[in-house]
Amino acid sequence: KQWYQRRVRGKHLVDTLQTDLRSVSSEAKRKHPTVKDAAERAILKLRSLSAANDKHINEVIARSDDVIQPFILGCETKNPKLILLSITCIQKLISHDAVPDTSVTIIIKT
Repeated sequence: KQWYQRRVRGKHLVDTLQTDLRSVSSEAKRKHPTVKDAAERAILKLRSLSAANDKHINEVIARSDDVIQPFILGCETKNPKLILLSITCIQKLISHDAVPDTSVTIIIKT
């Protein structure tokens, strides 16, 4: 039962992050191509994680900077909507213990 609940929470996180990354990519458009490209790469990474059906998906996300990178880049823009989307997503990742140790200092500075 616990395994199933963890898997469902992980799947929900992946689905939510993919939706949020599409929003970030759309908002970044042409003005912030690095953010858009990072978001597209993160979506591909999440798709592959979702296909793997890993029950410890939060831990897998936390081992790589690929998923959090577009949100960190989004916070560095001057676009208020992009910043709000990015901060919200970083909070989600933090609440699911899915933040890589290498990104903690960057998040604090952002």
